[in-house]
Order: sequence, then C-alpha cells, then structure tokens
Amino acid sequence: MIKTIIFIVSILIYANSFAQIKPNKTVLEKRNWEVWQDRIPISGGVRIGLMLSESMLKVNPSSFYVYVPNTEIKTVCVELSSKDGRYSARIDYSIDKLNKGVHQFLLPTKYKKELSSYKANEIVILASLNENCNENPKAYLISNWNNLNTKKNVFVYINSQIPAKLVLDSVEFDCDDLESPTIAFNKKCKIPLDSLKETSLVYIKQRTRRMGRVKFNSYELPIKSPQIEN
Repeated sequence: MIKTIIFIVSILIYANSFAQIKPNKTVLEKRNWEVWQDRIPISGGVRIGLMLSESMLKVNPSSFYVYVPNTEIKTVCVELSSKDGRYSARIDYSIDKLNKGVHQFLLPTKYKKELSSYKANEIVILASLNENCNENPKAYLISNWNNLNTKKNVFVYINSQIPAKLVLDSVEFDCDDLESPTIAFNKKCKIPLDSLKETSLVYIKQRTRRMGRVKFNSYELPIKSPQIEN
C-alpha cells in the first residue's frame, strides 16, 4: 500500500509538468503510418501491448500517455493495435527535450470516429525506446490511454495460439484468454506494478509440444517503469 501511494504521488508530480508531444513529421509524411481495414486481416507478432490499466471506458484517440525514464535514447516508437485487427499504426516521437515522467503524446489519427467506438482495452499501445524504430527495441515503456495515476497493475497483451505465461525473477504470471474477435492479440497477462523495478527483464514463455515432448519458446520483454521506493 505504501509503495502504491508513493508511486501515485510521484506520478502526480511528474504529470504537473508533462508536455504534449507531437509525432515526428517524417513519419506523418508516410501514407501508411496508420491503417484501417474493413476486411479483417491475419494476426501479427507476439508482443502487442504494455499498458497500465484495462479500462472499459471509450478511447479518446486524440492522445495517449507514456512514462518516459531517464535515457540517452531520443526516440519513442509506438505501435497501436485493435483487438479485432481492423486498426494498426506505427508512429514515433522525439523525446530529446523531455524530462523523466509522464507525458502526453498527441495522435493525429484520420480515424477518430472509428476509434472512438472502441474501449480502452480493445486498442492497445506498445511504446518502446529505440533510435531506429525498425530495429528491436532497447526497452518497453508503460503507457495508457488515460493518465497513469491511481493504477496498480501492468497489463501485457500478447498474441499466442498456444499456452503462455509471463516470467519475472522466476515468478510466473498467468495469461488469460480474451473474448473474440481476437485477431491482433488474444491474451492478457497481469503483473503487479510494485513487482517491477526501474528496469526489469520479463519473459513471455510459451508452452508447446513437439514429437511428444514439451518445449518452451521465450521472448524477452525488457521494461522501464517508475521506480517505487520502500
């Protein structure tokens, strides 16, 4: 409880000075930075979303929030995915002038009407640090459609057709199946926020059986999160 209170107070302090961050212009010049598809496509990768709530409220698609740590990396790469697979977007933001804390990132979407009909847990955000958004991220960041105060759990949304868990320091966390339609992602995994350090290495572990033997696939999920002091 004390950890949670300290986290909330620190987040509110950061939020008092957060900036509204606009996307990099070079990204917006690309016609396909966001896509809306009337025909439902096939599913995508394993890591889909990392958010601080599972809100049933409707999305306000004009902006979202990201916790930015102290870092020498100057770019936040963002992927957005709707659960039904109709909407996806890849966009990046310069953070070279940002202080540590929660910041509001503006989303100049052309599909505001369509996205406004979705709940906040039906369009997930995957924010990460990297100088080149076409490469593997250096770390993933905690984000949310609403501001990041008063939240206690981190939710990882994944796409896995086989059983999966999250592993942090040898502790396993279950991943629950989501109700259909589940094209872009189909499982939700919950980790208590206070179990994460300022830098944590989480693994997505899939259990599969081949030739009568149980095997495991493992995917790294390095996470930067607000540090909670005792």
